[in-house]
Amino acid sequence: MAKITQRCRIENVFGVRDMRSFLTYSRSGQPLTFAEVSLTFDGDVSGHSTSIDDAYLVVTNVGAPFRMCIDRGTQSALDEFVPSGHTIAIDLAEPFDLSWSCPLNVVAVYLPRQAIFEGRKGWEMYSLKADTVIDDDLLGAIMACLRHAAGPTNPRELEMFNRQLLTAACSCLARVHSVPMDEPRLLSSALSDGQLRSALGYILENLDVPVSMHKVALLCGLPYRQFCRAFRASMGTSPQDWAMATRVERAKRLMQDTSLRLSDIALAVGFCDQSHFNRVFTRFSACTPGEWRRNHEPDRSSRSGEPA
Repeated sequence: MAKITQRCRIENVFGVRDMRSFLTYSRSGQPLTFAEVSLTFDGDVSGHSTSIDDAYLVVTNVGAPFRMCIDRGTQSALDEFVPSGHTIAIDLAEPFDLSWSCPLNVVAVYLPRQAIFEGRKGWEMYSLKADTVIDDDLLGAIMACLRHAAGPTNPRELEMFNRQLLTAACSCLARVHSVPMDEPRLLSSALSDGQLRSALGYILENLDVPVSMHKVALLCGLPYRQFCRAFRASMGTSPQDWAMATRVERAKRLMQDTSLRLSDIALAVGFCDQSHFNRVFTRFSACTPGEWRRNHEPDRSSRSGEPA
């Protein structure tokens, strides 16, 4: 679901279909999607966004300069030329109309706000400087590298590379291009502190068995669909993806004990069989459980007490 939703969001904004895109996940399971947008026909064209997301569409020009306009309601939020290597962070929390002059060649990245501020205390009190042209050589270079990694012939080999690039982009945005807010954003659509504690606590206590998100929604006193929307607003990802990412992290801790078989670890973290465990683990870690264990296995000479 996340892949379709985020890719379609980028496609809808720019008015194109079947865009080449790439999906990966942050450490906490938040989906991150990037795509290269190349529109070469002449004349002014436009796109738009109507749904509300606590996220940003970060757009870096990797081609010739073009003029971009962002309108929000009756107000013009941006009307400037965007030089090559410059970036615009478009806030998706409010509807907007976007127009530009072609040719257009950009790298567009869909980033949930929590992915940008992941690991930062009080992340809900920060936002990006949106709807402005950002002149940042480091951010531009990171986004340009992503351009060449979109749609690789072997995605698994470049999964970790792409994830690290996206993490670097998030860190750059959070450190240099963020501003504090007076109050938490999209508060009405998010879970309350009590609901969030109940939901996360229940999931964590039951990671060894399949968790019914319908039951978690009932625990929070919300209809299922409303719970899923509120969970995503609070955590930046769906409850299912958050639970899967947490299972994978717990599995990694167990895998450090080399006496445990992978099949036993799969059952211990709530997967019905090792095949399912392998698929989910690869999705979040860009390698199989066996590869991860070999890469993180302590040096044998150190274990045996022999000199290196």
